[in-house]
Amino acid sequence: MTKLPSEFRDALSSVGFRDLGNGEVAFLREMQAGDLAEILPEVRDLEPTMMLWALLGADGSPIIVSDTRQVAEADALERDMTIASVH
Repeated sequence: MTKLPSEFRDALSSVGFRDLGNGEVAFLREMQAGDLAEILPEVRDLEPTMMLWALLGADGSPIIVSDTRQVAEADALERDMTIASVH
């Protein structure tokens, strides 16, 4: 994973950094429905402890939610998005 030099990180505002890669880069994250409901109200009726896979845009906005990682990955590939690894 390539890290931005500090002079670039310091020059980007939080909004600018958030928008970097938006529409091109996505993140996969396994989340409980209860936590996901904070950013995606449509899942509020699900069991709060249900584990779901969220495909999130570079800005953290949800793109798709699935009960399987494979469906979320396939959606990213269909959209020609790069899935970034987050540790």
